[in-house]
Amino acid sequence: MFKTMIKSYSIKKISPILVIVFLYTGIANGQAILHDPPAKENIQLDKMVGQPVDIAPWAYSWRADQAVQDKPEAYFIPRRLGRMDKIYRTAFYQLPEAELKSIYYKMPDLLKPLPPQPKSPLQAGLLWRGTLSKYQVQLNWPADRDIPSPDAVEVRVYPTSYGWFGWTVDKILDHPQVSADKRTWTYNVDSTAKMDWAFSLQVNAATEMVAVFYEDKTTTVVPNIQLVSPQVGVWKRMDLEIEWGFQQGIAQTDFDGVIESDMAIAGTASPLLNDKGTTITGDHAWQSRYVNATRRGITLPILYASGEYPALDSRITIRTGKGGFSFRPGDLENGPILIPEQGIFITAAGSGKTARQFAESLAGKQLKNSRQLTLDHREAASWEELMQNVRLSTCPVGTVIPSLPVVPEPPMQVQLPDSNWTNAWRAASFQLTGPHMWGGLAFEVGRVAHQMDLVGLHKEADRVYTHFLRSPGVKADGDYVDANGALEWATSMRHDMGYSHDGTHASTGRLLFAMADHYFLTNNKEWFRTNKVRMQAAADWIIRQRTLYLSDIPKREELLMAGLMPPSMVGDYALPASDWHWYYANDAMALQGLQRFADALVKFDSEEGNNYRDEALQYNQDIRKAVEKQAANYLDQANSYRADIRRAVKQEAILSPVRRLGNGTYGSFIPLAAYTRGEMLSVDLKAPQRSLEDVIMGSLPLAEPFSALDAKESSMVNTLDVMDEAIVYNEGSPAADQNRKAKGAITKDAWFWNTYSGLPKASHNANIYLLQDDVPNFLRFWMNAYAAIVAADGRFWEWGHLGDFANCTSPDNGTAGWFMENFRNLLIMEDNQSLWIARATPRAWLEQGKKISVKNAPTYFGTMAYEIESNVKKRQINATIEIPGAHPPKSVLLRFRHPKAAHIKSVLVNGKPWTAFNKEKELIEITGLSGKVTVTANY
Repeated sequence: MFKTMIKSYSIKKISPILVIVFLYTGIANGQAILHDPPAKENIQLDKMVGQPVDIAPWAYSWRADQAVQDKPEAYFIPRRLGRMDKIYRTAFYQLPEAELKSIYYKMPDLLKPLPPQPKSPLQAGLLWRGTLSKYQVQLNWPADRDIPSPDAVEVRVYPTSYGWFGWTVDKILDHPQVSADKRTWTYNVDSTAKMDWAFSLQVNAATEMVAVFYEDKTTTVVPNIQLVSPQVGVWKRMDLEIEWGFQQGIAQTDFDGVIESDMAIAGTASPLLNDKGTTITGDHAWQSRYVNATRRGITLPILYASGEYPALDSRITIRTGKGGFSFRPGDLENGPILIPEQGIFITAAGSGKTARQFAESLAGKQLKNSRQLTLDHREAASWEELMQNVRLSTCPVGTVIPSLPVVPEPPMQVQLPDSNWTNAWRAASFQLTGPHMWGGLAFEVGRVAHQMDLVGLHKEADRVYTHFLRSPGVKADGDYVDANGALEWATSMRHDMGYSHDGTHASTGRLLFAMADHYFLTNNKEWFRTNKVRMQAAADWIIRQRTLYLSDIPKREELLMAGLMPPSMVGDYALPASDWHWYYANDAMALQGLQRFADALVKFDSEEGNNYRDEALQYNQDIRKAVEKQAANYLDQANSYRADIRRAVKQEAILSPVRRLGNGTYGSFIPLAAYTRGEMLSVDLKAPQRSLEDVIMGSLPLAEPFSALDAKESSMVNTLDVMDEAIVYNEGSPAADQNRKAKGAITKDAWFWNTYSGLPKASHNANIYLLQDDVPNFLRFWMNAYAAIVAADGRFWEWGHLGDFANCTSPDNGTAGWFMENFRNLLIMEDNQSLWIARATPRAWLEQGKKISVKNAPTYFGTMAYEIESNVKKRQINATIEIPGAHPPKSVLLRFRHPKAAHIKSVLVNGKPWTAFNKEKELIEITGLSGKVTVTANY
């Protein structure tokens, strides 16, 4: 049946320049009839119901008869073909078999020659997101032109699991079915064909690109390409109601918008019944003003794809003055969509549900997402309780918790009321002084070295930096412009592909950030002076990659990724597949490095200026102007980069469909990488990446200090919630509950003790929870991940070890660095020009008589110390703080997390009344003081 429908569905019905939204420019007498758009438009949509969906109008199309392509992303097609011909096709002949073979995986395709390079030039191509294994390609030639014969035309597809630029084979489609008029050629594919995948598995030979080659020596004649697939499906019909202005406080707010559709067709919009304040203004837009208390919004007839294939499903986008959002019409088959952050309610017309009715009904169900459930749950009372519920509940009966060994203290000394946590601090710090499992991988060791500095292990950190500062600059596994200045060794690169870890875990930005912070944390001017030129070369490398990549294509500024780092490989799941993507984490870290280097230049140059006091005044001024200009240039570059990232991420968030949360509402989501159409690469698209990239890293680094976003932005809050609920949050099962009960663990709240223990060193969830000042969720994620991966001797495995509790035989400093980074931040943490003290200490640590002591702690402002002592029986908590004096923070933010969450009634600072406190946030703000300061909070 599907083949029959394909034959009857001409490309003339939907052309590549399809106008995908139809709206009219007025309404009769200011009134519209509910659920009854103009009959003519409805008839046009109804006629298409059941016909196959052609994805071509929504794909990136390259045509030889266009001097400038409609969308600049179309130029990815010839670039991808160029890499295929230059790298993948030649590897078999230029590398010996011993070097060609994957070191880690069984990938036979690497050992077989690919088809020869096409003899004729590229004439047309389509590129899309979402691999298809079942599809038909149809070439539709113009009726009034001479066309080549089928034998002279070569159609190729490019099956791959590794993204648009990763390792691929190419398959030639031949023997098309030719229509009677010779103008329509249909190519079928073998949907049973397999190709190699990561971890020695095989998957369907699925593609995201088709290309057409032939020689046209006269005038260029280019066919329209049509692509249909049962995975995408046929057109289905639905009428929508989109309502706004129902939330308290914004009911009278103007709401103007524009409709776009992707893999969908929208008909004529009409105002909701009795909504006299909304008018269709023409060209896909409307204006809405408050007139009365009736419902405000529009009805919208649409066609949407019947298939639910990720990235190739239908989306409707609404752009507003504040931004916008997208949703999947298919989600409405499971009920209405309520988007609180947008103030939008969407339902199928005729459902009889209004926004207020649905919101009240939903509130009555008292559904909660994982974040809300955690806020309602008590914190882990002790280290032992944590280990019992997270770790021992998975181990054989009889497994015991031994005492952690005694090891030397790090320079930053910590004494906590729970001795097990004190020992955990010391054990992890001591592990950082040992050998690195992956010491050559910039992406991993940069985080570790930075944490060494944060706990005072400056010499150990310097050894890491010295290794990378000596790098001559080597191109890692990515589509980089050049290698000059990169802080990589990339020893595994071979034929421009990364065959092992050193080359596929690159991050010049992460290293540069750690190096610049080393200067702030040590104030070692001589170290910065010695390494300034090499660090500057790394900063220049970042600037070149983001500004010169694809600089020769027309309309580059319209690319979603314009101004971002080139696509690259991150990980070891598919060596040497070069699974390049525009990972937002790469941009976050590159921006952090560039920004922090610029900050270091400002600090260094301003201090160096004092050394010129004995020189001639004019010479002094010339020097100062030169260094100030240099610092200003890098600050400008960092600000420009930040603006580009924010622009790209804003568009990504608008185009990514909202996702359902555990509380029944929908929220925005920023995916791991650009051009994913809002999908998780592994969880949704089933790409070979480990799912951890989607749920514990994702786009979260964008919201870390010195990066591009604010962690408290609603899109980032919702993104973290979506990631948490995708894998981390789990209510458990009866079998799991019985297993926990047999081992003495709590069963009724098994979800709370669940953990994604795979690879916490790659995670950023805890970091962002803390930046959002969500202490309970921070503690849950950090503690549970720790309990799942720590060994009996206090050292850390690389991967989770639920099910056993033995000594660690292969410690990984990357995990220790992640643990200490968050441990240090809950005790002391910089926040711009403020310094947090005890921001996220567990409530149990301030029970009666308990103390928290921190000494010799490095900060951006200098070394500091504090001691907090609880005397809650007398309704007091007291602190003594040593605030740095050389470069004091603008404010010290001291938090007393009362064991029963009691509110502060009054505060004394140095024995005098102090009014700068927030009882709801348990926060005391200290300004204008340095040296020894005493604080007393009364309850």
